[in-house]
Amino acid sequence: MRRRRAGWALLTLAGAGLLFSRPALAGAERAWESLYDARLAQALDGTPKASAMYCQDVIDDLAPNDSLLGQAWYFLGQARAEQGDAQGAADAWEQAANAAASSNSARALLVRFEQLGDPIDTLPRLCTFDADRCGLHRVWTRSGQPALLPSSEGSILSWATDVHTASSDALEAVFRSPTTVRTVSFRVRSSAIVSYLRVALDDGPGARVQSSVIQVPTDSWSEVELPVTGFRSADEGGWSGKARLLRIEDLTGLLSDAQGANQIWIDDLALR
Repeated sequence: MRRRRAGWALLTLAGAGLLFSRPALAGAERAWESLYDARLAQALDGTPKASAMYCQDVIDDLAPNDSLLGQAWYFLGQARAEQGDAQGAADAWEQAANAAASSNSARALLVRFEQLGDPIDTLPRLCTFDADRCGLHRVWTRSGQPALLPSSEGSILSWATDVHTASSDALEAVFRSPTTVRTVSFRVRSSAIVSYLRVALDDGPGARVQSSVIQVPTDSWSEVELPVTGFRSADEGGWSGKARLLRIEDLTGLLSDAQGANQIWIDDLALR
C-alpha cells in the first residue's frame, strides 16, 4: 500500500510538470528525496493530498529514532491542515512534538492552531464582528477570549487586557493555507489606557514580518490601514511572502508606564 501511495503522489506531481524522472533511491537518501517532494507538493495550490501521501510514505520508511521523523510528522500536519482535517493535523503535530528529534515548530503549532476549525479561508475578508470573532483567539491562554460587545453601530470585538510592567498580549487568526496578504485595516479604540499595538504576519514555523507600532487613543476611534509592503522582517530572513497566521500584539505593558485593566475595541477588520 505504501508503494502505491508514493507512486500516486509521484504521478500527481509529474502531471503538474514539476518532477523529472529520477533513479530509485534507498534508505535515508530516499527519505530526504521524498520529504523534499512532499514540501514541493505542499507549495502548490490544491495539492495537500499529494503532500500528505509523500509525508506518510516517509514516515512508513523511517525508524522510530530517526532524526527526520519529527520533520515528516510536522509537514504531514501542515498538509492535513490545508485539507481542513483539524484533528488529523493536531495528531500529526503531536507526533512531531514527541519524536526522538522533536520539532519545535510542531510544538508551537499545536498551541497556535487550537482553533483550526475556524480558519480564514479566502481573501478579501471583512470582519464586522456582528456574528463571530473571525477566528481571532488569544495566543497564550485558553481563558479570557475576546468577546463580541454590542454597540450603537453593531457588535465590536472587545479584548480585555491587564496591563502591567513588561507584559504583552496577542490575538491570532489562522489562514487555512499559505496566503498572500497585501493590506490589513481596521478601526480601533482603547477604553481606559492609551494602548500600543503591532500587527504581524507569521508563516507558521516562525518567520514573520511586522508593522510599526500603532498608538491607540481612548477618546476616539482610529482608522488604521497597513500595507504589508511597509512591514519589516522580524528576523534575518526566510519570509516566504505567504502567511499562515495573523497576529495583533498588545505591547502596552512594554511601552507605557500605565498599569491596570483595559479593553481594546476592534471593528471592521479587513484583510486583502
